[in-house]
Amino acid sequence: MNIDKKVTLNLVGLNSNAFSLLGAFRNQAKKEHWTKDEIESVTKDAMNGDYDHLLCVLSDHCQSIDDEDEEDDDVYNANPSCNGCGSYLNDDEDGPFCTDCMEKEEDRIAQNNRKY
Repeated sequence: MNIDKKVTLNLVGLNSNAFSLLGAFRNQAKKEHWTKDEIESVTKDAMNGDYDHLLCVLSDHCQSIDDEDEEDDDVYNANPSCNGCGSYLNDDEDGPFCTDCMEKEEDRIAQNNRKY
């Protein structure tokens, strides 16, 4: 499926982790009412190569916000996103993971420590 659309998303300044970038793209595409098929098509294409390919595909489907534009609620505001699931972090969530993913990560670390 060839998607000829763009979301309003500044990739510059975001966490450069591939999963964070994909999560930010997915979240913004949902806000801008993209269909699941459209989002899936872009993300599959982005993941069908190396990191540089991912950046190229996402850049092709993202339109940066000019500094002079007024802020809009539908525009991604570069709030930090979870490295695990890509969701936005709440103000009370510190670090790279949301509360749910942090609990999963702590469980994973605890299980690994039990092995030794």
